[in-house]
Amino acid sequence: MNKKYLIIVSSFFFTMIFVFSLMSWASSLMAVERVEEEVTTAPPPPPPIPQIPEKTLTYTVKKGDVLGKILPQFDLNTHEIHTAAKDIFDLANIRIGKQFEFLQVGDEITEVRYALGIDETLIVEKKEGAWVARKQVIRYDNKQSLKSFSVESSFWKAASDAGLQARDISSLVQLFEYDVDFNTEIRAGDKATLLIEELYKDGQFVRLAAPLAVRFQNQKRSFTAIRFKDKEGRVLYYDEKGVSRKGAFLRSPLAFSRVTSSFNPKRFHPILKKPRPHNGTDFGAPTGTPVRAAADGKVVFASTNRGHGKFVKIKHSQGYQTSYSHLSKIHVRRGDRVRQGETIGKVGTTGLSTGPHLHYQMWKNGKFVDAMKEKLPKTQKVPRAEMANFKSIRDRYLQELQGASPESN
Repeated sequence: MNKKYLIIVSSFFFTMIFVFSLMSWASSLMAVERVEEEVTTAPPPPPPIPQIPEKTLTYTVKKGDVLGKILPQFDLNTHEIHTAAKDIFDLANIRIGKQFEFLQVGDEITEVRYALGIDETLIVEKKEGAWVARKQVIRYDNKQSLKSFSVESSFWKAASDAGLQARDISSLVQLFEYDVDFNTEIRAGDKATLLIEELYKDGQFVRLAAPLAVRFQNQKRSFTAIRFKDKEGRVLYYDEKGVSRKGAFLRSPLAFSRVTSSFNPKRFHPILKKPRPHNGTDFGAPTGTPVRAAADGKVVFASTNRGHGKFVKIKHSQGYQTSYSHLSKIHVRRGDRVRQGETIGKVGTTGLSTGPHLHYQMWKNGKFVDAMKEKLPKTQKVPRAEMANFKSIRDRYLQELQGASPESN
């Protein structure tokens, strides 16, 4: 009897476990169905917000352009943008060849960019309906280095082989063009040593900065240029005595060329076939080569002048005058004030000329002088109050220059 009773109880117990298992399983299935139902009945996600198209438009400043002619082409108010930018840069002074960039968002221009220099950009942007301006400056990591080269065939090639770019070479020439005519006075063996900064961005070399100091050996002459920033923020290059490297006159009105005929009062004229004084220097160069004013002055003649063809004459200070003959184009007018280095015309072959060249003349106190040999006046000096600071910088830079050799790069 007890054994039968135990069998009945055990059977009932296992039956109840089975029933509860079935109920739990059924409950789980119902929960899953409810979750699936909730998932399938959830509302769809909202559609993505459409992106407003953006694009950049560019405009290169051409001859005759002014701000009021450019900005209206892009439906911009000239006065508003000029006023916003004026504390940083006066956009009335835009230059030919410079470029504007316009950021267009949808149908509206929201940003105007104008490059002020290689590392600086003026940005005028629209914020809350008003135009505001700022200056964007690229920041670099600097590493000081020495570069040195010796001329074998040409100054340009030697400098290029030492790692200088065209911009660097032109800047280097400008340091010494008041004392050296790079068209006629460069010889094999001439040497240049530069203390210069290399500029890096995110660990990558970008370019060379302006040199801190340069020593240039030209034949038996030695020239030094020291970069110095005065208390007013002006940066100039000076020689070891603190005299500005920038002279009152450029030695040559062409940046790079060759002398085809020198100053010779007894020269035989190739066209007239008779002796005729050659009171100037001829530079051979392609038609269209820019001709620079040798110094600040006032244009006293700018027209055709018989055998000189298209001709410009400039009156300078200290009794000097210069003239520029056989031009293909004249870019100045009589009465204009010109600055040293300003383009006054283009090389040509007008008048009595056998080919494209520039005939350059110089007078001092009314008498012809040889512009290539004349001892031309210097100008600025380091202010006396800052001479001690200059000497300290000079001595440090010169000591650095001693560590370079012509073979090092």
